[in-house]
Amino acid sequence: MVRAMTPSAGTIAPRARGRTVVLVVVAITILIAIPAIAWPLWVAQHRTPDLPDYGVVPAFAFTDQTGAPFTNAAIDGKVVIANFIFTRCDTVCPVSTLKMARIQDDTPEVADDLKLVSFSVDPVYDTPPRLAEYATRFRADAARWRFVTGEHEALRKIVEDALFITMDQVGVQDSGQPNIVHQPHFILIDRQRHIRGFYDSTDPIRLETLRRDARELVRTTKPGPGPAPAP
Repeated sequence: MVRAMTPSAGTIAPRARGRTVVLVVVAITILIAIPAIAWPLWVAQHRTPDLPDYGVVPAFAFTDQTGAPFTNAAIDGKVVIANFIFTRCDTVCPVSTLKMARIQDDTPEVADDLKLVSFSVDPVYDTPPRLAEYATRFRADAARWRFVTGEHEALRKIVEDALFITMDQVGVQDSGQPNIVHQPHFILIDRQRHIRGFYDSTDPIRLETLRRDARELVRTTKPGPGPAPAP
């Protein structure tokens, strides 16, 4: 009669100890790996974006598409994305406005803190009713997205001198509409009205970077007043 061989207590103990050692090593490895992975993620999520500072936007007083006053107080304490359009433009402006509309639609989770502003570079023609009609075409949320007009020289000083965007009329387009030269850039402005970036709206990668940087500013900076008045 053949007896089944069974492991003795002497052989079981080393195997058990071996499994225990492996489990301990795995556990230690996990404990070391978790901080190594989690810490960089935490830092990335809570860091202030390393963005340049191109200077502060001075105080201003204009009018929006509803006919209501639009002053710097409307954006103080908010993160802002600004672009530049005119309603008679039938080339780049509709495309630029459509891209701003996509930003509006893509960022509902930060709607209270991220505001959108479209400055007219043809303010004499772009009255509030014309801007309102234009805004309606692109389903702009008036509580979040303002289309801005005002006295030409005052607006020019903000657009050209503070925001570094040209607004020169150079002849007319083939359609007969004025050819007002202005860059297709979107501008990121922080809660203290400091300019933090220029983003070419014709470049999809730069627009995605803009979304990321805007969300980072919202998440990592606290609401507060705008910059202190100049002495």
